[in-house]
Amino acid sequence: MERIKYSVIIPTLNQSQKLTQCLEHLALLSYDPSEFEVLVIDNGSTDDTQGVTESYQGRIRNLHCHYCAEPGLMAARHMGCDEANGEILCYLDDDSMVTEGWLRGMEESFHRDDVVIAGGPCIPKYEEPPPEWVENFWVLTDYGKVNTFLSLVDFGEDFRMIPPYYIFGCNYAIRKQILLEYGGTQPDYYPEKYRAYQGTGESALAQKLHRNGFFAAYNPRARIDHLIPSSRLTLKYFCWRRYFNGIHSSYQDVRRQHGLDGYVGPDDAPGASSGLSVRKIVQAVRRPLGRAKHRVAGFLRKGGFFAAAAQEDPPEIAAIRRIIDENYKAGYAFHQQALKNDLRLRKWVLRPDYLGENGKLPR
Repeated sequence: MERIKYSVIIPTLNQSQKLTQCLEHLALLSYDPSEFEVLVIDNGSTDDTQGVTESYQGRIRNLHCHYCAEPGLMAARHMGCDEANGEILCYLDDDSMVTEGWLRGMEESFHRDDVVIAGGPCIPKYEEPPPEWVENFWVLTDYGKVNTFLSLVDFGEDFRMIPPYYIFGCNYAIRKQILLEYGGTQPDYYPEKYRAYQGTGESALAQKLHRNGFFAAYNPRARIDHLIPSSRLTLKYFCWRRYFNGIHSSYQDVRRQHGLDGYVGPDDAPGASSGLSVRKIVQAVRRPLGRAKHRVAGFLRKGGFFAAAAQEDPPEIAAIRRIIDENYKAGYAFHQQALKNDLRLRKWVLRPDYLGENGKLPR
């Protein structure tokens, strides 16, 4: 009988063309096909997602498609966990294209008993050359550079242990037992009518792991190429991402105020378990970025991610940054108002976790 070690989980919604590229790369993995499975979680598609999946069943030995009627990325991720036979869950986005040695890189990482979460480089594959201003939204950290707007990570060619919040959902592997023990992921990517029900996705889980002393493995062999369409290389898209950062922050602040997710009170912030204040974390990651004399103010308490906050920006970049950040304020204000008007939303935000029945939206 086959023993599945790794469950590759791909949530998807009406992206059959991207899914085709994702599955094509998984079909070329240099790994024993009997030891991993691929689970496509169809989150309500009306395109040819099922047909695309079926077309690869002759090339990917253990490939299955499951239909998830509950809307939202979180529901699809949790269904993937429920259906998985592997001990290690390897989450990919449908626009992630693995390299041949990707799964071997994950295997190397999890050979270490102290690794509970792992990832690798998320390198952009641009549909067209990006505008010059996009380069200013890369942030330099102690480990390398990230772009949270586009979910990109490049920490170089060396294996290293890093904080879990640098493992983004497009290339995210975790021990199944740990995901369940720490309450799964949180609400993420809903249809527009459920905009206020957004949470912080996988980042909340990463913060809980970090607060409990866990680190993640960054393995350069576990690399993906992340498809970046031209629609994401626009000011409109960056504003949209920042708007939802504001919603995420409002959601997180409410949970913090009620002592959820391991917080002890409203003033408790990421890093507190290690004795680091937010200010100290920010100071610790300040680094010059290239010859343009940019500096980044690292850890952003709101939302728990690293975000660009450059000094000495050229006027045109400073103007773009101000426009984008105004959307953060708008998203935060929207969510705070929605909480006042919607009792169901307040109860949703204060659920202890979103596993099982807790993950179903109130109707």
